[in-house]
Amino acid sequence: EAGSEEAASTDPVPVTVTVFGAHGRVLVPGAEQLEAVPGQLVSLDLDALEGGRYTAVVDAAVPVVASVTVVRPGTDGDDRAIVAGNVAPVPGTSLVASPAGVRRTLVLAAVPEDLSAVPGAALGTGVPVDDDGAPLAVATRRVEVDLVGVDGRVVATRPVDVPVGGTTVLGVDAAAPGVDVAAVVVRTVGDGPGVAWSLEASAEALDGTADGLLTVLAPVVGDVVSRSVVVRPSQGF
Repeated sequence: EAGSEEAASTDPVPVTVTVFGAHGRVLVPGAEQLEAVPGQLVSLDLDALEGGRYTAVVDAAVPVVASVTVVRPGTDGDDRAIVAGNVAPVPGTSLVASPAGVRRTLVLAAVPEDLSAVPGAALGTGVPVDDDGAPLAVATRRVEVDLVGVDGRVVATRPVDVPVGGTTVLGVDAAAPGVDVAAVVVRTVGDGPGVAWSLEASAEALDGTADGLLTVLAPVVGDVVSRSVVVRPSQGF
């Protein structure tokens, strides 16, 4: 029996990658026929996607580790940001620290339990349509976004209707102009699916490329509470 379990552990595992764009599910060729062998890496080329923000949902019968590499072309070389995957989101509160001196954009997507039920369109065709060619409306999930200042106070709260099975953005700097935002808190409102989100931070590269430097920060889940933190200098610095 032990031998059969060891042999089974090397069998390929079917993996489905569902991509959510601004108008719903984007049907990516090859994403639904992916197989991963335990202990080996497998990659999926997403270069065919049009410019924009997307959410990738990786689904498998066994635990998998996934990440996405985003390449930002520059005049004197490219910058790469690696976005680590997180577990499926659940309704509640999540937050992330916000760096200063950069442009910040929230990228949000509500992830339904039934991914296949989300209307989809092939690459480059835009908004999904029904059998009669009429655009399909995507349901939304309400969240409230708190922007927290350096003094720990909420300086602005913005409601956002996040598409279920779609991806939307919120410019942090436009939502709180002239404010030094130190943290971003996202709370789901009412019933509905969990919301996956991240904070995109960008700045000009040394070669002058606008937003040539890019990083993506993932939130942590939990209630917003006050904590005392002791900071000590590291030895040797």
